[in-house]
This record gives sequence, structure tokens and C-alpha cells, in this order.
Amino acid sequence: MGDSFSSEDNDSESSVTPQLRDYKENALARVLKFDECIHGALDQFEKSVPLKAKSERHSGIVEGALSVAKVIVSMREFKGEVGGSGDPYMQIARGYDLAVKVLRESPDTAAQNFLTHGAPMFLLCVYGEPITE
Repeated sequence: MGDSFSSEDNDSESSVTPQLRDYKENALARVLKFDECIHGALDQFEKSVPLKAKSERHSGIVEGALSVAKVIVSMREFKGEVGGSGDPYMQIARGYDLAVKVLRESPDTAAQNFLTHGAPMFLLCVYGEPITE
């Protein structure tokens, strides 16, 4: 779910260190470069999708989500340096957990139908150095 959290988790934006700010800018550049490379294949992913379940104290932001009829059917997570910027597999799993909780709280018929089928989602993790030309 990226390294973004709700305002409940941070006292202020000024608490962000220059190193973290640089990391986030590099992460965005990596996402944009990946999107450029796969142009046409996965263009429908919405970037930086916030997830907040009423039953959860914390919220999160997944780096990309693909939705059909307001139901997330795929999420993606990008990480650069092995061991240096978090585990994309744990983060995408947490994103999935939040997405399912949001679906459970939704009165929407499409969401409830999706849950009856086990809430299957494609979870895409891109792990490695930034893509360069």
C-alpha cells in the first residue's frame, strides 16, 4: 500500500524527512516509467487509491487499483530496492485486506455479489530497480 498513511497517522506534513520525500518522488517516477512501458496493457489503473474501512483505525493508499462497477478487481504495488523500502507482498496483502473490509461495509449489490464469489483480485507486485531507458 505504499508508504502513505492518513492524516490520523501523521501529526503534520512537516514531519516528513527530506529522505522520505526523495523516496516518494522516486517511487512516483518509477510508477510513471512502468506505466509508460506497459502503455495500452494496464492503462486503466487509478493511481494512489485511498482505502478506509469504518472498522479499521488506520487507512492506507494502494499505489494502483483497477475497478469495475466501483469494485476493485486488481491492485498493484511498486518497490525499488530489495530490503530497503518495505515488502511489496505484505503491503499488497494489507491493501487486499482493506479492500475486502471496504466491500463488506458497502451496501452496493455489485460489491456484495463480488464477496459471494470470494472477492478474487489480481495482485501485481513490481519489485526491483527503477526502469531506465
